[in-house]
Amino acid sequence: MNNRLVIHAPAKINLYLRVYPRTADGFHPLRSWFRTVELFDELQFDLVPDVRDGLRLLIECEDPDVPAGDRSAENLAFDAWYGTSFLLGETKTSARLRLSKTIPLGGGLGGGSSDAAATIKARLHFAADSEKSAPRYKVDYIALQTGSDVPFFLSCQLDGISDAEVTGRGDVVTPFRPGRRHTALLLFPGVQMSTPQVFRAFDARTTPPDDGEPDFAKWSALPAIELLPHLRNDLEPAASVIEPSLGKLRSDCEKKLGRPVRMSGSGSTLFTLYDSDDEAKFASKQLDMVRSRVA
Repeated sequence: MNNRLVIHAPAKINLYLRVYPRTADGFHPLRSWFRTVELFDELQFDLVPDVRDGLRLLIECEDPDVPAGDRSAENLAFDAWYGTSFLLGETKTSARLRLSKTIPLGGGLGGGSSDAAATIKARLHFAADSEKSAPRYKVDYIALQTGSDVPFFLSCQLDGISDAEVTGRGDVVTPFRPGRRHTALLLFPGVQMSTPQVFRAFDARTTPPDDGEPDFAKWSALPAIELLPHLRNDLEPAASVIEPSLGKLRSDCEKKLGRPVRMSGSGSTLFTLYDSDDEAKFASKQLDMVRSRVA
């Protein structure tokens, strides 16, 4: 058996995020266009001999802000490892995870969820080596229980998708082939946003008006400058209430770049789109007030 596995976990941006009022179960239904970007965490998994106290995942990370050790309540990767292990009926398989973070924490890029999906893939990989498996629908259930963005990232890991319409709680992932490649310019304000706090602020505001049924597959074929006006994020006003500098920064970037700038997820990462890497790199040089990256 190969006891080591290295996986690269991609970030995502929400090109479109429509959030509906919270339902009786406490969740907000959504309709979103998820797209992966070329920004990755690296996860190295090493199986370790079974330990006396049973199942463990020991996380090591140089970033002090990343929950490490074996504190299962503070890192989605723990829940992913434990949940998949119990699904497989293997509750004594332990591992060490060396996590190299590139995706910013609290940036709305799904880094924690992507790491969790990579962890599920790793756990399935090691189970395959021992001739154990699980039905895909049960694996998808574990992904959703781990986090609302995890099913999308699991489809990225297991099915190789890059774009999908995501609805419901995040459990309905409908992949599609984009009609055009765009280059994202990511803008990192250096602020970590709390997703629960942003949703609480969203609940305190008037529900944004609907704008009809989006056609993401059709929109994906548009040039960037034509696509950008179609994009929306219902959480932007709420995030700006919590962090007023974020709204000002978005407005300043729009004026400087001469094009719409959107927020990903619950923030704080901002982004805009171009049709080529060269255009995006030229634009990034105009932004001296914020760290940027072309992806």
